[in-house]
Amino acid sequence: MSLRIYRRVKEWTGERRVECRAVRVYDGDGFLAVGDSGRFSVRIWGIDAPELGQEFFVESKMALHAMVRGVGLWCTAVCVDIYGRRVCVVQTSAGVDVGLAMVRMGFAWWYRSSAVRAVELRDAEKVARAGGFGFWAIAGAERPWVYRRRNRGTADQTCGLRRTANRRKNGRDGS
Repeated sequence: MSLRIYRRVKEWTGERRVECRAVRVYDGDGFLAVGDSGRFSVRIWGIDAPELGQEFFVESKMALHAMVRGVGLWCTAVCVDIYGRRVCVVQTSAGVDVGLAMVRMGFAWWYRSSAVRAVELRDAEKVARAGGFGFWAIAGAERPWVYRRRNRGTADQTCGLRRTANRRKNGRDGS
């Protein structure tokens, strides 16, 4: 399995495999975990799930919630992304690969740009698409990376304005 990561900021230098529990699910591919080293945000490696405001966001988030809340997890860190999240291969204590299960059920896409050689994810997506599982039941379901690209201008502009306004309010104008 290739561990090339999209938008890698740095290699993970901490303990590579940690036991943890999910305490909050953000969306279909990320959650807040707590382990012996404290709390940390996790982005599941190799998958991409619908974004907030996108069709099937709630269903994808609830599927991940059902799979990870209240069970022991093993998170194997690959790197840290631009948002400071640990990008991890996530398995339940029972040995279920969470990312693979999300793709197999049609609640996440195989994220080709970050997991080019992930044959298991590719095959799971083919099975979900052929079976019409999850969002594959919807004709023309939009991939998250396409949705983000289409909506980037508005989101980036708003975030930039907020950051500038906050800097000014705190006496830092960003120059």
